[in-house]
Amino acid sequence: MTDQELKEKLYDELVEMDKNGKTFMQIGDFVMVGGDKYVSSKVQYYRFGVYMKYMSDNSVKRKSEDGTLTKDFLKMEEKLQSKTRKTYKEYLEWKKTHEAKQLWEATDRAGELKLFVENIENLTSEEKKKQDIHLMQLKTDDKYYKLIVSDFYNAKVYDFEKQNHVVKHNALDETIIVDSWAEIPFSIVEETPTFTFCQTLNTNEERRKCMSENMSKHVAKNFNTSLADSLGLSGRQRINVIFKINTKGNVIGVQSRAPHPALEKEAIRVIKTLPQFIPGKQKGVAVTVPYSLPIVFQVKGDTKTDEVKEVLELERITKLKEELKNSDEVPFLALDKVPLTESCKNLADEAAIKACFSDFISQYVNKNFNTDLATQLGLIGRQRINVIFQIDKDGFIKKVKARAPHPDLEVEAKRVISSLPQFKPGEMNGKAVIVNYSLPILFQVQGSAKENKKN
Repeated sequence: MTDQELKEKLYDELVEMDKNGKTFMQIGDFVMVGGDKYVSSKVQYYRFGVYMKYMSDNSVKRKSEDGTLTKDFLKMEEKLQSKTRKTYKEYLEWKKTHEAKQLWEATDRAGELKLFVENIENLTSEEKKKQDIHLMQLKTDDKYYKLIVSDFYNAKVYDFEKQNHVVKHNALDETIIVDSWAEIPFSIVEETPTFTFCQTLNTNEERRKCMSENMSKHVAKNFNTSLADSLGLSGRQRINVIFKINTKGNVIGVQSRAPHPALEKEAIRVIKTLPQFIPGKQKGVAVTVPYSLPIVFQVKGDTKTDEVKEVLELERITKLKEELKNSDEVPFLALDKVPLTESCKNLADEAAIKACFSDFISQYVNKNFNTDLATQLGLIGRQRINVIFQIDKDGFIKKVKARAPHPDLEVEAKRVISSLPQFKPGEMNGKAVIVNYSLPILFQVQGSAKENKKN
């Protein structure tokens, strides 16, 4: 059977599943079978490709029937389809690259740890150390239920019976040999990194508690929570921060995710003001310890008059513009000129153009996002998807990321944002810049789970 014949056969299978009443989730699960291995089989690889075509064909059909199909949408779908048209041979060559291996290990599926090795039956000393660290974390940290170790063709799954998987490995060598390069998770490191004033406490558990409590106090004291109010945000705000404490006790690699880029920047600033720590140790050797910290606070109602808020906002944006005057990447709120759409180009006032642009994005998403997908997935109630993306110097969308209650909603959000038309690029100090933009997608799914399934 040729590759083309195989793809046609697999496509017919998906169509048949749809005719037989299979749900969107059931079809998705069928497509992802065997997903633990680093390299997909030819059938799995082409099955995913025809699945993307199947999804695209349905979207085009739906838009054609309701009269909303556009040339831009067809062009976008063609662009998306081109990304899954590698032959299986080309796919295998790409999987040999360092980029592909890193991407596989970093794929974020809740509760899973991943490790790529060159030969699963003959690990190098460095690979063995990394596997031992992952195994210890798997055994002691309830956030994780599975470790996948894979080479180019074979995979082993370690779960310690936390989940029922086909392959189980329940023996664990408790001895972890570490070098100073090693990273040991905070939850299992023998001697936790800590503040100098926590060092005299008797047990590691006491030092860990002292560390966590005073970390939270430091953030509460130094984080500018009024920033969220000036950004027009309301309600409960959550910022996830991750960083590392290295073998010298210094904070490195600070990253954050928040509802707004300005909150991310503030979180990074606060974490970087932490003092030097007593470094963590494993088997008496100083190690680097990753640490994650949620920052949660509530934005209450307006406490200032509109006039005072406008002055503060103007001052803040002016300061931000000064800081970013030589930068190639600028947040939307600090731009001199925002990206232009055809419908907004005749407006004279920059504030009106900015509002027009935001309205255009919102209306486009409302029109093109398949909200029925949530019902097909059995979700109910209020759904929130946080999307961040960039508009580059040529006005094209790039680096689209999404976080949602279900991976398929993330895929749909990315699809819609990626289909946005080309804009006239945003400007700062008279030159085109990359624009960072964040967008919450909110909608309500009515009815009970039982009713949704029935419908």
